[in-house]
Amino acid sequence: RSRPARAIVEEALAATRGGGAAFEALVEDTPAPVWIDVFTELAVLGEHALADERLEALLERASDGRLWFELGISKLMQGDLEAAAPAFRHATEEGNDLAWNSLANVLARIDRLDEAQEAVREGCERMPDDPITWKTAFAIFARAGERAEAERVVDEGPWDDAQRDALRAMLDGEPERFVDRFHGYAAIALERGTAKVDAGDLEGARALLRRAVTLAPLHLEAWGELAYVLGKLGVGDALVAACERALAWVTGGEPLRSTLGHRALR
Repeated sequence: RSRPARAIVEEALAATRGGGAAFEALVEDTPAPVWIDVFTELAVLGEHALADERLEALLERASDGRLWFELGISKLMQGDLEAAAPAFRHATEEGNDLAWNSLANVLARIDRLDEAQEAVREGCERMPDDPITWKTAFAIFARAGERAEAERVVDEGPWDDAQRDALRAMLDGEPERFVDRFHGYAAIALERGTAKVDAGDLEGARALLRRAVTLAPLHLEAWGELAYVLGKLGVGDALVAACERALAWVTGGEPLRSTLGHRALR
């Protein structure tokens, strides 16, 4: 009889915190998705140093694009963009195509715009139907003053007519506003987490939405989506913890409590 997924994650989390033989015993046979849940949980709790140490230990044994991506996210959460960039680069080299978007964003934020443009071009080529990567491309080209490239993104990206018209208007108006809007990793995590909810992948949604609220602790919509997912998963303690954390960080008092409660029960 198979064990519940949550029990497996909790065992790996305890071993990760304990280290030593308990951690070593799980290294070889524990799949990457379990480790991703573990490191997401550590990130939510602010245990970045421990997460980095254990991630680096895993990556010394086997280079995995998913775990390199997690290391990049961890460095990003700590504001260490210079360290995040090579982690995301390693992720792309190991075949994690989602990392091209993150790599491009980080490079743009540390003013390495030529490299950022190369990265986002590669991302668009590898993920031609991913609007988030194409949005990043538009933002980076607009910021770099590469109007012809930004127009190409408008023409070739996976947009409907209304989205394409909106992009053209932004390009003719104030593209910096668009850059600011889509440079947030929390917005990316929220968008992907919500897509997971719509697809019925609640475990995947939980990991992404935890990342969103970790990156943007004051984001009410992200907290609401996380509360909803935790309620659907029947994770009572985690739901209470999420609501308490949101109430501590986000102004709103009783209206916020009511919002989270209704989202959890919908």
